[in-house]
Amino acid sequence: MDHIPSYRAVPRELLDQIWHRHFQRALAVVREGTVPAPEDFDEADVARDRAARGVPLSDRLRAFRRALSAIRGLFIAAAAERGLDPGLIVDRTKCLWELGDVASLQIAAVHREAEVASRCSTPAATPTSCVDCSTGR
Repeated sequence: MDHIPSYRAVPRELLDQIWHRHFQRALAVVREGTVPAPEDFDEADVARDRAARGVPLSDRLRAFRRALSAIRGLFIAAAAERGLDPGLIVDRTKCLWELGDVASLQIAAVHREAEVASRCSTPAATPTSCVDCSTGR
């Protein structure tokens, strides 16, 4: 992740683990043609870790989009090489785009929660500093 400087704070083995998780999830989406519901997409552990390491949300989303784009490219190349039906390729590519949408929303929501929790756990926390502007809680 040298192209996203804030990711230098994340150990390589953690990046490899999440790449594997993303790849396995995308593979399931391609095989099944369905996208997990937002509540079934658990990235809370990763979001909390990245927030604790100071990785900004914009960098998290950019890193995820880059990973999913690489996976999508691998799928399209393999599908074309194997002569899969173009309609199936389009359908599964749409599913991967939908996966990106679902995951991005989950990443953003959990990242915001982690930021609020972090603000509220500091000694200088006040009731107003602990309010999440997006939810009012």
